[in-house]
Amino acid sequence: MIPKPISLLLTIFVLIIFGCSGGGDKLAAPDIPGDTSPQVPSELEANTDGQSSRVLWGLWDLHFDPATNQVEITPVRSSDFHADVTDMLLPPNCDDCLGIAVTAFDPVTRILSTDVTVRNPTPLTGWDVRGILFTNDYGHLMTNADDWTGLWDVPGGGTLNPFGTFATDWDTREFAGLGESTEPFEVYIPIPPSYFAITFAVDASWPGHCKDPWTIDDFTQVDELYDYVGATATVTVDVFDWQDDVSKVTLVAPEITGQSFTPFTYESGNTWTVEIVNNTGVSSGEYEVRIIADSTDSPGI
Repeated sequence: MIPKPISLLLTIFVLIIFGCSGGGDKLAAPDIPGDTSPQVPSELEANTDGQSSRVLWGLWDLHFDPATNQVEITPVRSSDFHADVTDMLLPPNCDDCLGIAVTAFDPVTRILSTDVTVRNPTPLTGWDVRGILFTNDYGHLMTNADDWTGLWDVPGGGTLNPFGTFATDWDTREFAGLGESTEPFEVYIPIPPSYFAITFAVDASWPGHCKDPWTIDDFTQVDELYDYVGATATVTVDVFDWQDDVSKVTLVAPEITGQSFTPFTYESGNTWTVEIVNNTGVSSGEYEVRIIADSTDSPGI
């Protein structure tokens, strides 16, 4: 029998715990069977040592009306969710800080395409600003996510939620006071039609860059991985951290390796490498795998 190759290249699933900001190519939504990532608190408070932490800028419920192609935006006010002392986005401070323009809705694929605009009405600067669309029991899902995060999770759906990153055209990911940014968000609307119950959050790092790695990029499967037990292939990734203190990068591909976690080895610069071993004899095809990056300077991981 001629060995057949296994490809991991096209279906890579990147996860940065807690998730800081997204990388280059958008990632299609993966299935996440048996989530083994560490539990993450539903809310973070600002660190008392002056270091940056994630700050919740706002939380909204969204309702799409297919008859008018409009999205109704309603702020969520709950004891479970509090904006930080920066208090940037939640109304009444800013009634137009979140804007959603529908560009298309395909009733066949059920994909709602939108341009989402976030505006900062204050002189304060945030960094690594993200828009998080929460998974739920109805099945809404962001289909062009940058990465996934467990922060600010709400009841229903999975514990990991997809997010898109704002200000991606700014090299420092600095979201200046009085600035605004628009990014495309695509949302799958399930059948039966569930145009409501879509919850969306905006958060940022403050008062400086996030302490987490901010992107995992340049995934490269150096050689083919074949479908027999013991076959090997090398994979490399580049991991970027504003503080340059990435401490660990981990591959999660138990369907192939037979192991819950497989560590990468630091190579040089921003590059990490791992040799994947087909310990299970999995058949040829394309497989989704998860990559997790940890940082020395990010507590609680």
